[in-house]
Amino acid sequence: MNHELNNRIFDLVPLVTKKFKPKKSNKSPSEDLVGIPVLFNLGKVKNIKSSKPDGYGNTIEAFRNDFGLNIQNYEKLRDIANQIIEIEPYASFATVNFIEEHLFDWIIETHKENKAKIEPFNYLQDAFENDLKEYNFYFKIHALGINSTFKIGQVEFTYFTDNLLKNYTKKFQEQFPEKPEKECLLIFKDYVSKPIVKVSSKGIQEKAKRNAQRQVDIAIDSLKCFLVEESVNSSFKMMDAEYRFTDTFPNSFIYDTSSDKFDFNLHFERTDGIVPISLNNEKIEELFKGGLKDVSEFISNSSKSELSRMILNTISSMGTYSSERNLHERVVKIISVYETLFIPLKKGKGKGLAIVKSKVLPKIIGETELQMVIKIFIDFYDIRDKYLHNGLEKHIDINNLFKIQKITVFLLKRLIGLNKELNDTSELLEYFEIN
Repeated sequence: MNHELNNRIFDLVPLVTKKFKPKKSNKSPSEDLVGIPVLFNLGKVKNIKSSKPDGYGNTIEAFRNDFGLNIQNYEKLRDIANQIIEIEPYASFATVNFIEEHLFDWIIETHKENKAKIEPFNYLQDAFENDLKEYNFYFKIHALGINSTFKIGQVEFTYFTDNLLKNYTKKFQEQFPEKPEKECLLIFKDYVSKPIVKVSSKGIQEKAKRNAQRQVDIAIDSLKCFLVEESVNSSFKMMDAEYRFTDTFPNSFIYDTSSDKFDFNLHFERTDGIVPISLNNEKIEELFKGGLKDVSEFISNSSKSELSRMILNTISSMGTYSSERNLHERVVKIISVYETLFIPLKKGKGKGLAIVKSKVLPKIIGETELQMVIKIFIDFYDIRDKYLHNGLEKHIDINNLFKIQKITVFLLKRLIGLNKELNDTSELLEYFEIN
């Protein structure tokens, strides 16, 4: 496969074209235009690269020093990069943009020299090995208070202590004696006295960052799964990493009626909580004893089986609905967890409630509480259906919402236990006698 891709990359060299430039007007752009500054000719810039993005971070054409690949031919490069990204070690440690950029550089260099100094795959491998590093990433966490460190999976929830900052400052001054201490402190200014997560990740920087964020996301979602009481309490703001944290500000609106009288009113409301999540040592210990320890170990040691991936997706879904402040949307997402796991496509979503009642719940709930739990699921399915199909927002009992989220945590713990014995969806459905 590498030989074939090598040849396809070579085939792109003759497709390099010169960038089309529209004719310049003889009239100075600042002539007769007040407010336009005079442009000075500072000489020709060497080795300049220009590219056209598609608006979503992808390049659709690129040129270096006026030579490059137009839209049609750059698409061929993207197709090759899409195939290479499936090959190890690029799949685990690189990005498709990294592959595109370096192959593009090889194409332009080969075109300029009119010969290849090195095979394209070897060129890419050299660039990859040069940029491959082990990183430690530190991300801020909002709406969370902690007084000790703990780990979920490979992610450490921590904070910068005074001693740690002193050590970093000492290393900075030893390495850069000519620079003032405040330059080092500026790096950490926004991280002092705030909870952070620390995680290690290997790869080129962008890929390593993405992998680190995936680990952080699943660790935070795991924690959210067990914060059921805080999740259903409207006063609390669910914590999250800064890069995906959303803060809803109070909003206002004005309204009146069809009356002839002046009856305008100004109304303020807030749809999200403001109290951050507090996790002291006692609370953390309680969460780990309640099942978070098992989830943490699963994240650290999970295989690449289909069932493991499904459980990770389930944790992400549970974390998402735990932060959802629209309770009707939350009900939709809770039921979606069950239907994604247990409703085969051939059965159709209409069979969801029947399967959950008769097959799933009896496997995770004791007989004494089973009928009560089934009644809650019947009510929540009705709330879900009326909301989705009729736009009706029926009353949601907060106590029942608390219970159904607790039950879903029981389900998660059962799935993690089953993961030691089962491998895929078919085995999971067989265990629950769903056929």
